[in-house]
Amino acid sequence: MTTLSQTSGVSAAPIDAAREWRSSLTGLIGALLVFESLTGFAIYLLPFSAFNQFGVILHTLLGILMLLPMVWFVVRHWLVRGKGNLSHYQLLGYVSLAFLVVCIVSGLVLTWQGLVGPRISYDWDVVHLLTGMGLVLFMVIHLATVIIRKGNTDLSPGGLIKARRRFYLYSTVGSGLLLAFCLLWTTQYQEPSTIRGFSDDYNWRFGEDRPFAPSLARLDSSEWSDTLQQQVLKVIGSEKQAAYLAALNEQTLEPVGPLTRVKQVTGQLNLGTEQQRELDIILADAAQKIKAAGSVEPHALASSEQCGTSGCHEQIYKEWLPSAHRYSSLDDMFQRVQTLMAKETSPEHTRYCAGCHDPISLFTGAKNSGNITLSVEGANEGSSCIVCHSIVQTDIQGNGDYTVRPPQRYVYELDQRPMAKFLSDFLIRAYPEHHLRSYSRPLYKTPEFCGACHKQYIDKEVNTDIGRIQGQNQYDSWKNSRWYHKDNPEKTVACRECHMPLVEASQEPAKGDVLDYNRTAEDGKHRSHRMLAANQYIPTLQNLEGAKQHVALTEKWLRGEIEIPEIADKWTTGPVVRMKILAPKTVLPGKEVNF
Repeated sequence: MTTLSQTSGVSAAPIDAAREWRSSLTGLIGALLVFESLTGFAIYLLPFSAFNQFGVILHTLLGILMLLPMVWFVVRHWLVRGKGNLSHYQLLGYVSLAFLVVCIVSGLVLTWQGLVGPRISYDWDVVHLLTGMGLVLFMVIHLATVIIRKGNTDLSPGGLIKARRRFYLYSTVGSGLLLAFCLLWTTQYQEPSTIRGFSDDYNWRFGEDRPFAPSLARLDSSEWSDTLQQQVLKVIGSEKQAAYLAALNEQTLEPVGPLTRVKQVTGQLNLGTEQQRELDIILADAAQKIKAAGSVEPHALASSEQCGTSGCHEQIYKEWLPSAHRYSSLDDMFQRVQTLMAKETSPEHTRYCAGCHDPISLFTGAKNSGNITLSVEGANEGSSCIVCHSIVQTDIQGNGDYTVRPPQRYVYELDQRPMAKFLSDFLIRAYPEHHLRSYSRPLYKTPEFCGACHKQYIDKEVNTDIGRIQGQNQYDSWKNSRWYHKDNPEKTVACRECHMPLVEASQEPAKGDVLDYNRTAEDGKHRSHRMLAANQYIPTLQNLEGAKQHVALTEKWLRGEIEIPEIADKWTTGPVVRMKILAPKTVLPGKEVNF
């Protein structure tokens, strides 16, 4: 229907409403807005997935490409509809326009931060989310009032209802095609496998359910172990379930694998013949699952350089490069001990050391008689970024008693082609929730996290002649010292407070922390990953990148010359080791020395 706008009693030019609805530009903008809205809500509401990641890429790309047609549409619509006295239709349109402008600006800021910044701004992210929701709400109300109250007859020459149907068709089909393309992209993407089976010649010396023993380190098996327990409970029947669960949770003196433990407990329940047969089948299937999918591909835990070459964690990566965690598998003493252990006991016994020194080789099944090097690609990263930041559980009995859960990677994250890396880096910054959940946990701030490796004993599986003896034990030494105050972090000096002091003026996306009692989200600091301690020899011996600076800082740290302001009220000043050495600076061979 053709309408007239009234301005001070003077008739304005007629508005061809049908032509506006029928316009290809209107249909294009409608399709793009519907797609942007749907992908925006999906990104916010749905769990992390490849579909959502491709949705982020298309949401961003189309959001940029639609800028010019959107400006064209808004200007044209304003010139046609912005005349006359202010009506509620216009008011709703102006409010929608305000939300649109702020949504576009915040989207451009987030896109820029995702492309070149270390991380997106939380504030801008919230603004983009809220204005996006506001835009959808007011646009729906604006269109609904126009459609309902501006006539639904087909009396106009242009055919208003037919024109609207054309708009609905354009918007629906256009957005549907874009969603279909996103779905097609998802189905065509092949996610690299991170899980693999053990080799046929893998030695199961320490049990079919303890592939990494005598180390206590393990991969997360909660998914299949939960299924196993449900199957076992079903077999034993409701009458015996309580007794089974109680016995299962009792502590054992010796390391026991999950399948062996089930056998031990069910063996005390006097199961019937048929029950035992079903149980044996279940346990055999579980053992086969471990063999077929119980280890990981090297790239699942390696590739630490990606953390430092993505424009994100460059500072932390450079700190880690010459650190003790970095060279734990390169350490000449470790390599010599491993060689001797393989010769005097077996290559499989080297798994004992690998849990803390060479976890990548351990979890890929490389510590085996069939592998001469006892190593694998990526093993020279030692305790890599992903190994430490994928640990989900630890136990203070030590000997590498921790559980690793390899994270689901972003699309193209393991693809080193330039465009693929560009997209994965952008996704990590622009869609960071999964990254944060995968790699940042309160556990990492606790001394118990460190204690999983910084406490050692040799049990009878390794020391077969003598039995269990205590080895190095920094965790218990610390806990029994004056630096530990139970349930009082303000008095306790924890591991990370000395060995990971705060770095000022950080450029890291990980700067700031609200979980530490003495820090804030905006303090502009991150914890150093140098892990300064006492070893100034190995970085130079191994010719590690940044070794010279690292050695100088280690010596400075030992002399007590590195200030740690955040614990100044807990710590005395001066050298760590307080002694005066009364000896000449140099001595020639054969000369007598008087102290």
